[in-house]
Amino acid sequence: MAYQFFRAMSSTKWLNDLNDSVRRSASRHRPAIAVHTPVRVAVIDTGVHIDEDTLLLKYDGRLKECRSWLEDANGDAGQMMLSPADSVGHGTHATSLLLQATQHTPCEVYAAQVFDAQEGHDRGAASQATQVAITRALKYAITVWKVDIISMSFGYQNAIPAIEEVIDEYAGKVIMFAAASNCGGNAPISWPARHPNVICVFATDADGNFYRKNPTPQKGTNLAVLGTSVGGCWPPALNDGGHLQHKSGTSCATPIAAGIAGVLMNLMRARKSAYLESLPTVSKLWNEKKKLKYEQHLRTLGKPWGMNAVLGLMTEERQGYDYIAPWRLFDNDNEDRDIVKEILSKLEPL
Repeated sequence: MAYQFFRAMSSTKWLNDLNDSVRRSASRHRPAIAVHTPVRVAVIDTGVHIDEDTLLLKYDGRLKECRSWLEDANGDAGQMMLSPADSVGHGTHATSLLLQATQHTPCEVYAAQVFDAQEGHDRGAASQATQVAITRALKYAITVWKVDIISMSFGYQNAIPAIEEVIDEYAGKVIMFAAASNCGGNAPISWPARHPNVICVFATDADGNFYRKNPTPQKGTNLAVLGTSVGGCWPPALNDGGHLQHKSGTSCATPIAAGIAGVLMNLMRARKSAYLESLPTVSKLWNEKKKLKYEQHLRTLGKPWGMNAVLGLMTEERQGYDYIAPWRLFDNDNEDRDIVKEILSKLEPL
């Protein structure tokens, strides 16, 4: 019990350190932050049930919309959730972790309900209704909510053609993260995490040690981030009236990774004007070329391969996984201008 308590405290400190490093980095930046479009992230899961006071006081009202793709009694799906809805708790926990990871970032969060059971979290086959729900939710998140990032804490043994079609169609327009699985060495990485246009996420503890239920790492990059004993919101009706549960798994690591990606994307959008103004002025044409180049790099950052490369600035190879420690980029006494420069140099060859 004491060990579990220590692990939970360590995970809380990890998230606090993440937010403190982002806040300190921003405070070192002197010029005004440019007005920009907030980063938008969708969580595709079992829905969300976070009380209004917590949303407003702790998460600044950043959860913008919740919508369900479960069919109601009339056979309708895609309806607005007029009241909090999550009969499992999994989606609530994932959404709150994303909100925690972006505490000091103007990140707008959207929740899509596509499950009402544990389906998708044990590598079983997806029902036809679930396949349709996920497909529709993904399309809606991309085309209507216009999200930049999608977090998917679910996985299946086999690829699902309809969902794969959506992933391939929008691969260059949105970044998708998915949980690797919690089957250890007994099964390979789940789908869609093993899809080449999806960023696969493994889990670690707060010290960067790999989670014992991670699947075997693949050749190449194996991004891993905090995912053990992480405290997040849980529907009180499923928790004896309590609002908090500590959970472990790649499902927990996935929204945290998505949140860190949101922090990076926001940084690059917010510092664009200040960074360009800090460069020496050679000519009007030269300045315009620099602006166009920056915008090109921003577009590359919004693609899975671009974000993968930039996340590499935060990683350290550890036990076969690439452990993401955000302070490796944010806590090196660099001002934001220097961080932007590092990110641009990483995107330059892509």
